[in-house]
Amino acid sequence: LRAIYGVMYGRSSLNKLNSTCFKCKKRAKVYKPQMFPNLPIERLQCAKVFTSVGLDLSGVLHADDWVTVKTSDTQEVARVKTLNKRYYLILTRFVTRLVHLELIYNRSADEVIKALKRAFNRRGHPSLVFTDGEPSFRRADRELNLLWQEANPRRLEQGIPEMDIEFKYRTPTMEAASSGGIYERLNRNIKSILDV
Repeated sequence: LRAIYGVMYGRSSLNKLNSTCFKCKKRAKVYKPQMFPNLPIERLQCAKVFTSVGLDLSGVLHADDWVTVKTSDTQEVARVKTLNKRYYLILTRFVTRLVHLELIYNRSADEVIKALKRAFNRRGHPSLVFTDGEPSFRRADRELNLLWQEANPRRLEQGIPEMDIEFKYRTPTMEAASSGGIYERLNRNIKSILDV
């Protein structure tokens, strides 16, 4: 047909016809099963509680604090209600999705280290921590390793076993939030419970 006649806009006309025809669309569609990657080995191993955990820092909780204020001119003492932001740190066990929450006052690395020490003292130290690339987590990782190396001679004298915590970071972009899906999903559940 093209050898004899010059058909103008032939391909676009056929595409328009095929896009409006339901039977043509159904016939042309090819269904493929969705491919899922294998679960990481840390999610499948039965081990001591909180051996491999996911770590996330999130949530803005508004807390009412009462502060005692003394006025300078009358020297009267008054209690004033202030609204402050608080955050929480989520530690999630990978196998059973057990959750440990720690309340912190700000997102600094010092507060994160304090919260991690409290959580490790209560739940035991993990061997593997999955987290996003937040700067406070990276600094906490460096400082915990430095503290542990400085305490090495005393630790060996007292017979304390070695605490080797490996931090694994996922990509910090918003598009890759699904790679930390286990603790991001629990974060959403906690926010809905706390009505944040």
